[in-house]
Amino acid sequence: MKFIFLLICCNYIKNTSDELSHELGIPVRLVRDIIYDLIEASLLVEAATDSLKENAYLPAFDINLISVGMLFERLEMSGDDRIMAEQSKHLKTFAGIQQSFYDAINNSPANKLLRDL
Repeated sequence: MKFIFLLICCNYIKNTSDELSHELGIPVRLVRDIIYDLIEASLLVEAATDSLKENAYLPAFDINLISVGMLFERLEMSGDDRIMAEQSKHLKTFAGIQQSFYDAINNSPANKLLRDL
C-alpha cells in the first residue's frame, strides 16, 4: 500500500488503477482496494481523466509536506474515528503507547519526506 502511494506521489508510473496494475503486475482489483484505503486515509484524491470510464489518483495534499511518518500514521489511524469504543483506562493506555510510537517515528532521522526518497 505504501509503495503504491509512493509511486503515485513521485510520478514514477501512471496513476490510474489499470496502469498501476499493469506496471506492478498485480490484479486491478487489489490495486483498487489499496487505492480505496489510501483515499479513506485522506492520502489520495480522485481526478478526472480523458476517459469517462476511469479516474486518476493524486496525492491529497502537497507532497513536499508528506513524510514517511505521516504516511504510516495516516494509514494506521484510518477508520479509528468510526470505532465506538468507550474510553476505558486500557484504551487510553494503549492510545498513549501508540502516540509514543508515532512520536518516535516522527522524530527519527529516518523519517524523510517522500519527495526525498
